[in-house]
Amino acid sequence: MPAMNGLEFLTKVKNFRANIKTFLMTAFEVNDLQSLNIKALKINEFLLKPFSIQALNLTIDKHLSLKKCII
Repeated sequence: MPAMNGLEFLTKVKNFRANIKTFLMTAFEVNDLQSLNIKALKINEFLLKPFSIQALNLTIDKHLSLKKCII
């Protein structure tokens, strides 16, 4: 994204809607500062690229089924 990175985007999303489920997909290694930001943002899942479509589907399905259990 040219205007901001993924963590900046997720910060804006969480400020707008704090309880939304968020997944971070990245090709970059996570350093200590990013790790602190990820914990602070309460990111639900972290996927390191390259990942398979099956891994993404499993992640989404897991969170959809958790939501159904809560309702």
